[in-house]
This record gives sequence, C-alpha cells and structure tokens, in this order.
Amino acid sequence: CYTALVGKGLGLDRQHAINLGLPGVMSKDMLELVKTGTMAEMNTLSGCQYNYPEFIDYIKSADVISIQLGSNDAFVPTVVSFGEATNWKSADLASIVLSGNLRGNSKETEDALNESLKKLSLTRSEKDAVWNLFFSGMNKICTDAYPVSTANIRSVVETVRALNPDAQILLIGATNPVPLLPSWSNYFSKLNKFQKQLAEVYDIDYIAIPYAQTELDGHPTVAGHKYIAKKIVRAIQNG
Repeated sequence: CYTALVGKGLGLDRQHAINLGLPGVMSKDMLELVKTGTMAEMNTLSGCQYNYPEFIDYIKSADVISIQLGSNDAFVPTVVSFGEATNWKSADLASIVLSGNLRGNSKETEDALNESLKKLSLTRSEKDAVWNLFFSGMNKICTDAYPVSTANIRSVVETVRALNPDAQILLIGATNPVPLLPSWSNYFSKLNKFQKQLAEVYDIDYIAIPYAQTELDGHPTVAGHKYIAKKIVRAIQNG
C-alpha cells in the first residue's frame, strides 16, 4: 500500500510507517476509533467492528498523519444495494461497474450494462431493481452520504489535531472509481472540494490524487499507490 511506499521513500522501517487503514471502515467508524480506540457496535452495512486501543497512542506519537475518508460512505451502501437488488448475484456486475471502463456515451454504457446483466441471469424484478438503483438509487445514496461524510471528516480532523497539536496532517483526496455514474462523479467532486476547503480552514495539507489508477474493487492499482506515495512524500519533504 502507499503507506509502505511513503516509508520507503523517506527511509523509514515498518515500525515508523504504520498503516492504520481498516477494511470496511466508514467515516462514522473512524470517528469512533480516533476518539475511543474502539467501535461501540458492528457496522451492519460493512460487517466490520474493530477494537484497536493502540490507535490513539499511534496518533499521539506520530510526526505525520494522513487521513483519507469518505469513499466507503458511498461505496459500502452501494455494494449492499446491488446485492439486495440482485439477490446477491451481483459480484460480476459490481466488477464491471467498478472497473471504470464504461466511459463512453450513454448508448455504449447502456449496451455494456445490459450485456453484463444478461450474464447474471436476473429475473425481471431483479433487473428492474438494478436499473432503479442506477437511475435514482445511486443519487439517493450519494445525497445521503455527503452531509454525513463531510461532518465526520471535519470531526476526525479536529480530534486528530487535538490529540497531536504538532503533527503534520495530510488530508488525502478521493478518487472516483465509477466515472460513468454522474451521481458518483458529483459526490467525489463535492467531497474533494470540501476537503480542500477544510484543509485551508485547519491549516493542514490537502493532497489531490486525480490520476490515481484503480483496480476493479475501487482501490488503487500498484501504479496508483506509487502515484499517491510520491505526492505524499513530496508534501512531507516540503512541509
């Protein structure tokens, strides 16, 4: 991951370049973790629950802290919605959508999606549910996610700063793993704009990563991690 690459770029070992990222964590979960070191209950959408008391100690002792949040706030409920719409036949369709390859005009996009739906052997009601998700459900997910994620990101930044007044804090921008969906593009555009403004308010560093390549699951590719790491190393060296 890019944390290890940042450490390598700065000549640090694994004891001094620590990845605190946790699978399935949404912004509300991270807020709990930075405040108490534990999640009070399981996140029923992602199925994760972490008890990590060392979390706060790591933050207090760090010289540099990077924060990247907000993607899962839209991604996790979308995956769950796809699963529910297709009665959990949606693994292949999710891979196609998340690949980010459906960048053509609306006719090409529609044809590609129809082809992927055929492979799933969906019932008529399942197909209707999927198209409803594309045309209205996605917009609702992103609309609902934005005020929650931005409020939580602000609180995470405030909490981290209070825990460690002297650390250099880096707020890492988000990538858009599904560029064919206007609702998602709008969500990530607004989220990045908010984070840039938030960084200015709290006098921390905002790092945009618009060209980070992503895998089918929405996470960065090897090249994407290298790209992000280079930008972080540059910000640390300039900070």
